Amino acid sequence: MFGLLSAHWLAVKGPHRKMALGATGLFLVLSLVPLFWCPWSSAWVGYKAYEAHTRGDYDTAIAGYRRAIALGGQRLWALQNLALVYGAMGATNEYETTLAELRSVDAGAAAEVETQVSQSKADREK
Repeated sequence: MFGLLSAHWLAVKGPHRKMALGATGLFLVLSLVPLFWCPWSSAWVGYKAYEAHTRGDYDTAIAGYRRAIALGGQRLWALQNLALVYGAMGATNEYETTLAELRSVDAGAAAEVETQVSQSKADREK
């Protein structure tokens, strides 16, 4: 498509040449946008949630993990990270609810999360 637009831009003469060049430039910019911004992708949303999680921006991380699940993303991974966020926040009710949901999907993953949260608590208490 970009090749066609470029060829069209080269072939156009006269007053329409600027419009063809503008259309080609606009197409190029719009083609590059999904490399940096892709909110319809569960993987992109999950990645942004994980970034927020590692920064300690737990509210953004929670919203992102929930959105990633709603978009059909990796539910197990998102639930694990949600439980870790709730555990780090000390949000006991949300942690237990998410852990129960995770346990229904994968009991082993739930056990790993429980171990991680327990270790984090012990490290903070030292």
